[in-house]
Amino acid sequence: MLVDQPRDHKRRTGRSDANVQAMRQLVTADRRLTIQALHRETGISQSSIQRILKKDLHLTRRSAKLVPALLTPNHLRQRLECAQLML
Repeated sequence: MLVDQPRDHKRRTGRSDANVQAMRQLVTADRRLTIQALHRETGISQSSIQRILKKDLHLTRRSAKLVPALLTPNHLRQRLECAQLML
């Protein structure tokens, strides 16, 4: 029978619940923040920030910045007005 030996290594904490919540608050406050700006503000590694944004918050990259793929209500209204003008 194989038994795993205890290891002396640093536990990964980059994607902790506290870090995910902090990212959610920062991105909600300013959706134009870059990964580098988030790294400077939080001290979380850039790779962990990318994983949090993509896997936990389901954000995608747009114009070299991570933002939600949703339109704002103002953009939706403008889009609807343009579409109605074309009819």
